[in-house]
Amino acid sequence: MNTAIDKIMQRIENNSAAFTDKGFLAPQTIDTYQGQPTALDQFEFTLPAIFIDYMADYNSEKLYFYLHVLQDYAEDTENFAPDRANGMRFNEYLTTVKRLLNGMRIGGAFGALKLHQEVPVQTEFYYYHQITFACTLNNDLYAQTQKYIDATPVVPVLENGHLKDTMNGV
Repeated sequence: MNTAIDKIMQRIENNSAAFTDKGFLAPQTIDTYQGQPTALDQFEFTLPAIFIDYMADYNSEKLYFYLHVLQDYAEDTENFAPDRANGMRFNEYLTTVKRLLNGMRIGGAFGALKLHQEVPVQTEFYYYHQITFACTLNNDLYAQTQKYIDATPVVPVLENGHLKDTMNGV
């Protein structure tokens, strides 16, 4: 899992121009999610920030990556705000993140990332969006252990009164 999260972080870091070319500040903090938006007294980070978490469903062989995208909303978005159009650019920032990662191939046991959902999140300190990407998970662990589960039971072999090793290095 560390490799997958690291590749997502690298993709964002290595493509800062996707943000700066649109006049945005590239993410200043990219980290694993540990509750940062809800516990400001325990963490230090600079906005904009992206925190990454995941959930694996081994039964359906799906993996979900949750990106908590926090921005500094400098402009107002009310109907009477003088620069409302500029305030609404937070959606463009989210779109940049989605375009950057949607379809990304992580490799190994993971399929390509596919945009799954986006939901707003409200904490005591922040209002932000959580973007979820899904991918298939090649459940190698299950396949590797299943061959032992399905194997014919091992019958102990005694040789000169001692148990003989019949596993042949397995």
